[in-house]
Amino acid sequence: MVIKQYGISLQSVTENDLEIIRHWRNDESVLKHMLFQKKITQQEQIAWFKKLDKIHNLYFIYNRQGVIHLKNIDWELKEAEAGIFTTKLEHSFINIGAIITLMDFAFYALSINQLHAKVNKLSIANITMNLQLGYRIISNEEKHVRMICKRANYCINENLRKWLKKTSKDNLGLTIELSENDNWITRYIEPKFLR
Repeated sequence: MVIKQYGISLQSVTENDLEIIRHWRNDESVLKHMLFQKKITQQEQIAWFKKLDKIHNLYFIYNRQGVIHLKNIDWELKEAEAGIFTTKLEHSFINIGAIITLMDFAFYALSINQLHAKVNKLSIANITMNLQLGYRIISNEEKHVRMICKRANYCINENLRKWLKKTSKDNLGLTIELSENDNWITRYIEPKFLR
């Protein structure tokens, strides 16, 4: 599956992506934000991918610079946990665009009702950004805060959307390209997004 918007391309993770993902995940700039701060071995990365339930966990590489996901998706309750990691500048144009693209996909294409996030307490910039997107803190735990964003509270400033559209020269809006392996998800995607 490939999801595009604002010049951002979210591509489903494949086995060929695992080593670069592991490299990014083990980078000190990423590791310090993770709740689980142990470096991942190649064998652990492969084992994770092989046992990953790909119907309830959607992982994407975006613009060959980071990983973004919807995991633990409950298709009946219409909720999921969202997350991102990258070695690039935390709040760059591409990272913000990827987050908005994922959230638009979740809330508008999949009709998800709410997204959850666990954010390392030391990641003040990430907590602040989530609050600006419409997340609310629901619990303050030892090492992280739990946050929730309900679809009704999801808010992207229209000026930001205009700027993203103008900067990327994207006139298509949110598009979703499915491969044969992705046919299972068509029952969850709003028909207007299926081309």
